[in-house]
Amino acid sequence: MNSRYILNYVAQMFEVDPTHVQQQGRGRRSVAKARDVYFYLLEETGKSHHEIAKIGGRERSSVTCAIKRTKEAMKKEKLLNKRIESLLDIVLTTTINEPSYR
Repeated sequence: MNSRYILNYVAQMFEVDPTHVQQQGRGRRSVAKARDVYFYLLEETGKSHHEIAKIGGRERSSVTCAIKRTKEAMKKEKLLNKRIESLLDIVLTTTINEPSYR
């Protein structure tokens, strides 16, 4: 699945503007959390932290920290975990069912 689609799904779930997720700076808490989840989902689709950093306009170390934060938050926050798992199902199902144009 295209990273833009994942971004739009995440932005919709967190009720934030997709352009805010990719802006520099921390932004509002909801935007920062959406960005962390976005990076986590990109990793779950097989992207490396280096690739995610390039896509998200961040340093690789920032991506690594964001993914770690998301994993920790998922252990503590059941609702967040449920939301991310449902997004992951959508992302992975869509990725599997996407036609290959190679």
